Amino acid sequence: MAASKQFKLKLVSDIPQAYIDKYVPRDGYPITQKNKEKIIWVCQCCNSPFSCSFDNLTNIPDPDSPPERCPICRIAQRFCARFVQSQHAANWEILSHEEDGTNEPDAKGRAPTYLLRHLACGKSKCIKHSSIKALLAPSQSVTGTSLLDCEFCAAKAAEYEAEQLKLESGRIAAELEALSREVWGQRASVRPSSENGQFHITVNAVEGERLDRIAYTNVIMPMGRLKGPLNDVMSEAQLRSLIKDDLRTKEMVAEVAEDASNFGAVLKYVAYQGRENQLYKGSGDFDGLPAKSEVYFCYTKATGHLSNWQSYHRLKETNYTLTTQKRSQLLTLVVLKHMFPADASGEVFEWRQDVRGLMDTFDQGLIGREIDIVSEPILLPNGQYTQIWAEYQGVQSHNDCEETKKIDRLKKEACSAAGQPLLVVSKMKVLSAKQAILVCKKALAGWGSNHPELADQLRPLYRSPNIADVGDDFRNADLIQTQELTSRLHKVMADNGRSLVNGQEGRLFLQTDTIKFICHRCGKESETSVKNMLSLESRKIEGCEKCRGITTQVRAATAREEKYQQFLSPELRARIHPDVLKQLSLGTIKENICCPRCDNISETPSTFTRVIERLEAESGFICGYCLTRIEPNTPRISPGNFISEQNVLTSARQWQRPIRKSLS
Repeated sequence: MAASKQFKLKLVSDIPQAYIDKYVPRDGYPITQKNKEKIIWVCQCCNSPFSCSFDNLTNIPDPDSPPERCPICRIAQRFCARFVQSQHAANWEILSHEEDGTNEPDAKGRAPTYLLRHLACGKSKCIKHSSIKALLAPSQSVTGTSLLDCEFCAAKAAEYEAEQLKLESGRIAAELEALSREVWGQRASVRPSSENGQFHITVNAVEGERLDRIAYTNVIMPMGRLKGPLNDVMSEAQLRSLIKDDLRTKEMVAEVAEDASNFGAVLKYVAYQGRENQLYKGSGDFDGLPAKSEVYFCYTKATGHLSNWQSYHRLKETNYTLTTQKRSQLLTLVVLKHMFPADASGEVFEWRQDVRGLMDTFDQGLIGREIDIVSEPILLPNGQYTQIWAEYQGVQSHNDCEETKKIDRLKKEACSAAGQPLLVVSKMKVLSAKQAILVCKKALAGWGSNHPELADQLRPLYRSPNIADVGDDFRNADLIQTQELTSRLHKVMADNGRSLVNGQEGRLFLQTDTIKFICHRCGKESETSVKNMLSLESRKIEGCEKCRGITTQVRAATAREEKYQQFLSPELRARIHPDVLKQLSLGTIKENICCPRCDNISETPSTFTRVIERLEAESGFICGYCLTRIEPNTPRISPGNFISEQNVLTSARQWQRPIRKSLS
């Protein structure tokens, strides 16, 4: 029959083979020939039953290619046609479908379940139509959903990723262990931890030794961790941070060791004062260390003595027993020795530091004051002799403190009066030979312009210094200077009838060291600093302070009295009550003054300079309690005439500043 003509079957025996293969009556053959009666058919494709009349089932345009009458297969047919056109078909194919087992037999909205095969691994999975149809929605047309994730491939990928992570963890652990051993020694161990991305680190504490006067310390460049042992699990970032931190510490130790040699010292020990954190417990029991958690160093001074524990910043400040001021002063001396190596006859002359007594006769305020650098007499080309007196002004007080500025002015006047113009060298930006040469050249240029005749005579003696030679001499200057200073110390003590106690004779000394000596006059043992002993070089004194009855309190009171006499004019001293002047001389600056008029305590400023400024601004001493200028003839208040503190004076003290202004 032509395909264009409608075929309408009336006899069951004439059912086409395509129908017999696809649809089978649930109750079997024979079936009724009533064309309009509903019959339950079973689809041989999806095995799902459906209800359809014989007439409707066979009402087809082409018996060889009948339309889909099974509702499950009809839904699947439409879905499969769309699925093969989607991007998901590149990874999955639909093998078969069947009715969803959760469907009710007579319920509407029955849908199939699909069996899909993953093309990459061949594994299959079942997905409901209600779930998978969302894949073909416009919003999912590109990215897809996790519905089509293959569990087998995901497991394989996770397994591969875990293997790669294990290999990567092993590689990172080997790298971290190499870094750890570089910093902490060969006994350091790093292993991957069972925790993802974590590593187990084991490092022993640094191996150290015990000193006689210090509880426990560590040798330089030790094997082990200076900041304490480690036996912990941590992340890669945390471990790298610890390694980086300790590497900086190791570099700092190496820097200090090299720097110490430049200053005539030898770094001997390094220690770390720990804290509560378990990663920074420290490397031993340090009774001799400061309380602050930090790396500390102990070194042998140029004199051969062992230093106390010092932090890195303290080392930079003291320059291994010399302050930055003194270190810069010594470098200035070395540069001047290279600039003027010999006199007109070719003879080498000596230079000395901190020479006292050269200005004592000029002004009472300069008694005991030092000139930083002084040369021996220099033979000039004209046959005359001169000296070079130099002052290194590196401390900020030379610019800020009025008292220091006054002393500097007096020094210049005294040197000019003595016929020795003072060469003033300004502060160095950095402690280096190059910087020292620059500031010395600048100082000489200004000094020469102010004193052209002397500069003309010194110019033939001048030599341009070599930076490398200055640096080498500067590094060796400590030992030489220490030997010279110790020789001077022995001479001064012999001239003044004193000798070192047993055990100190063969030692080298710095100015800051303390010595014990025996007075030949009284036979008593005393203690003083090397600097104080060298001050006797310009003034010979019989006996020690003990046998002359001079105590520390007497010396302090005498020094304070001299300072007040120096900085207070005679007119101003005449306006101050003698009892107030006595209290200022006998007590420290921080002690307050008892008013001779009202017997109450009056506060004084905290520094000597401010006390002077207060006395000058108020033209005398004004009591902060009774608000009266206390002069020599100021009468004392009797107790009955004194006003109660609770009324008038309480209010008066609130107006101290305005009242002081009006009185002055």
